[in-house]
Amino acid sequence: MMICVKNSKHLDKIYGTMNLVTNRNYERSNIEIKEKNQVKRELGIARCGLACCLCHENITCNGCNSDECKDKEWCENRKCSIEKEISNCFLCENDCHKGLLSKMKPYGFTVFAKRYGLEALLDCLERNEKNGVIYHREGLIGDYDNFDELEKLIEFIKSGV
Repeated sequence: MMICVKNSKHLDKIYGTMNLVTNRNYERSNIEIKEKNQVKRELGIARCGLACCLCHENITCNGCNSDECKDKEWCENRKCSIEKEISNCFLCENDCHKGLLSKMKPYGFTVFAKRYGLEALLDCLERNEKNGVIYHREGLIGDYDNFDELEKLIEFIKSGV
């Protein structure tokens, strides 16, 4: 089941607000965005719902399923999912807001994966990145962080706009 809709409006919005002075600056900025938008699909989704596949903050991170995870001692979602013997919070029957699930982005990604499946989530995230949706625009804040309502975030994941 494919629920993603191709749309390039978001790209126009990003490029329109870049305040580019010359074609050379535009081309350089365009290349930087394309490089940052490389999806590492094999990294998938963290236990809590964060999109490891889109994260560019720590290039040496192997994810929360790794014994190398620097946050493994304090991460409530990692501990809980290990206790329940599940790989991700979206596989849990409970609707909880523990740990990082108290934040809208990972909670929304988790609910989306529960409703539509992991592959559908990865497909939408990959398509959105290619169309200019930014996971980390400034530090850890990006386009998916602009939502207070779950259903609006779900629709944004589906459409990219």
